[in-house]
Amino acid sequence: MYELYSEILYRILNSVGSDAIAKDEHEGLLYYLQEAFRIENDKHILLLEKARRRKAPSVVLNINVFEAKNLKPSDPNGLSDPFCTVYLTSDSAQFHTTCIKTETLNPVWEEDFTLDFDDEETTREKLKKIKEVKGVKGIKIFMREVMSSTNDNDLIGSSLIPLKEESLKWNGKWSNSAERIITEHHVQCGLPALCVTLAEWIEYINVHVLHPLSYSIFPPLLKKLVQAIQDGTMTEEEVSKYTQSLLKM
Repeated sequence: MYELYSEILYRILNSVGSDAIAKDEHEGLLYYLQEAFRIENDKHILLLEKARRRKAPSVVLNINVFEAKNLKPSDPNGLSDPFCTVYLTSDSAQFHTTCIKTETLNPVWEEDFTLDFDDEETTREKLKKIKEVKGVKGIKIFMREVMSSTNDNDLIGSSLIPLKEESLKWNGKWSNSAERIITEHHVQCGLPALCVTLAEWIEYINVHVLHPLSYSIFPPLLKKLVQAIQDGTMTEEEVSKYTQSLLKM
């Protein structure tokens, strides 16, 4: 159990991407984790310090270069020989280049790359690997990699893709319209509080698929729903919806 607990602590402290946990939310989430696992405070502090001392995980960026459309012609025949180079604006030395598609303005590459920020190779370092190349095919691939990092080509198109955007963060509150509907339904049909909690939970899951959410609203909802299941106050349909939401998450 302690091994699992330590791993969860490590993941919370080193979360990245759209699920990254804000530092001001760490305390509440760590407290809930400690309560859920029933870990003694001294043991929790010890494991938390160990997690903080561990080396942060390597971060890579997985990229799929699919296609380009309606590029500008750069050759006398009205076409181009396009390729695509992908790099980070913060570190242009780390990049990947696709193969060249000849005589086309609508190239389709369908190539996958991974930018590993711990594995930077300069042109000089690539040339040192010439002895490792075997066969004609290997030489072609090797020379393409070297030339793609040194050749000066005409720029016929570019696109800047932000890796981090300001995302919607739901605070657990309904919109005014939704609040009015729930109130009317509650009054006229006697909507139970458990149904409202389940609706909030399902909405949490729906938003969580595309956006990071405040973890401060997660534990209270989960605690109410788990308690309802344990008490047997949930209908089969409600349990089914709860289970489906977990699978979606």
